[in-house]
Amino acid sequence: MFRTITPVAVGFSIAAIAPAGQLAPQYNIIGLGALPGDTGSTAFGINDTGVVVGSSRDGGGNNTLAGFRWEAGTMSDLGVYAGHSAIRPWGVNNLGNAAGRASNGPGGSNYGVFHGGSGWQLAGWVGGTRGNAFGINDQNQVVGNMRLPSNDFSRAFVWSPGGGTVELPTLFPDNPGNSTPAYNGFEGGSYATGINAAGAVVGSSGLTDTHGTDRGFKWTPGGGMVDLGTPASQGLIGLEAYTVSYAQNLNNAGLIVGAADRGPGLTRAVYWDSTGQIHDLGTLGGTSGWAYAINEDNVAVGFSTDASGQTRAFGWDGGTLVDLNTLVDPASGWVLSRAYDINESGWIVGEGTFGGITQAVLLTPIPEPTSLLLMALGCVGLRRR
Repeated sequence: MFRTITPVAVGFSIAAIAPAGQLAPQYNIIGLGALPGDTGSTAFGINDTGVVVGSSRDGGGNNTLAGFRWEAGTMSDLGVYAGHSAIRPWGVNNLGNAAGRASNGPGGSNYGVFHGGSGWQLAGWVGGTRGNAFGINDQNQVVGNMRLPSNDFSRAFVWSPGGGTVELPTLFPDNPGNSTPAYNGFEGGSYATGINAAGAVVGSSGLTDTHGTDRGFKWTPGGGMVDLGTPASQGLIGLEAYTVSYAQNLNNAGLIVGAADRGPGLTRAVYWDSTGQIHDLGTLGGTSGWAYAINEDNVAVGFSTDASGQTRAFGWDGGTLVDLNTLVDPASGWVLSRAYDINESGWIVGEGTFGGITQAVLLTPIPEPTSLLLMALGCVGLRRR
């Protein structure tokens, strides 16, 4: 049976979840609500203890976002950085620390920031004007991008409290800040979006302020920068026109998820296996898709448009994409639009609409009765979708 919960305290006994490597056959829906006085929210990250981070919105839209932390039914305000009007916490580690972006509206300053429990502080900053912090691991290593002091190109970074900033290279080597860039007047740039426990980093590198040049990369401290290629460069049948790639996130086994691109609004969710081969995750019938996260069971989540162009949250466990709306109670009133993260218990966070309002949402697996019975008998549960 399905249950819809909006929003209440939730016990963590529901961590009896789907078999390893599979989506659950059904999910509970927990609407996380918003901070007092706000009208909507989005959940971007979840850790393995069920702590969720995201942004809560008031009537000012994306220019007035408050960062939140949600745990066991309680949402708290993470505060602001240096008076900035918007906080987007993109990720949270198992220590409960978060990484994100502080911004001050269109044309204002943007900073990559880290929250270690006592407020936000700069992350990865070396004196430029703009930046972002996307991913964080349990060693408090934060990855993102920063606009360097020359102000003409962006570089990926790895930063940690007390450890300083490591500036990552690009796939388009150039002399930083020189007067005649080597690529038709553009500098090579990069940004990092994911980091795993071993410190391996993924992201994308292209020519700054251009579209159509990005390629996914993987960087390791010992191996340096590796070009992950694109569907076109790898000759992926059916995706030969996709000449751009973005590596979004990775797990500890080295599987990478992200997207490929053949033009504005024409993206495709993809993954790279441990050998670097790129694979198509498919679509829900539309022309756009993106895979945002993958857990250690190799279950990925993201979004895809459907045949009517509507954005729908998906899950993937090695077969075809599954519209997560088909795994929740159809009478719930929710429409799930994006899934941004998944933890090791198979809990999924993202956003959906309920009563016409976009809200942060948490999906928790419902164990099958057969599986529960077999677990009680000490047997291995049968799997089905």
